[in-house]
Amino acid sequence: MEKNEFQYRFTVKKKFFTLLGKEFSIIASEGNLVAYARQKAFKLREEITFYTDKTMKTPLVRIKARNILDFGATFDVIDTTTEEQLGSWRRMGIRSLFRDEWRAMTPSGQEYAVLQEDSMIAALFRRFFIPLVPQTFHLKSEEKEIGAFIQKFDIFRYILSVDVDTTEISEKMAWAGAILLATIDGRQE
Repeated sequence: MEKNEFQYRFTVKKKFFTLLGKEFSIIASEGNLVAYARQKAFKLREEITFYTDKTMKTPLVRIKARNILDFGATFDVIDTTTEEQLGSWRRMGIRSLFRDEWRAMTPSGQEYAVLQEDSMIAALFRRFFIPLVPQTFHLKSEEKEIGAFIQKFDIFRYILSVDVDTTEISEKMAWAGAILLATIDGRQE
């Protein structure tokens, strides 16, 4: 599938400087804010809630780590309006040292997609020589590309452009995957 054929596009912007925690805005392709998230600092178990706007009054989705300080952690994605689990993202611990890799899973734990950094050579180059080189991730389901997560170079903030096929992955699962890249793998910056 060509990039211009994906049905849903959004951008994640991480605020460059916050006193405690991290702030994220999810912007639709039309330019409007569709979700806002704030990660609290100093939590033993990662938990991030998405809200409809910056007032943080109406929650949409929650991402919560299953365990405390787990290198190959699994993060459950929960719709806060129904408390229904939408799925999970599992980080492939040791593999992600050399090339970031995440697995999208159904609520029953069945893997259905892989989100992986573009190439091992580029990944190693970023980690050991030039960490400013933006990352690109491909989302695949059964070897078919169903999305692209592309970091844009900006020295003042983290920007991730995302294009996904929403017939293969829900927009809320895509939001969660993008935020996890920005928080967990974004720590490599």
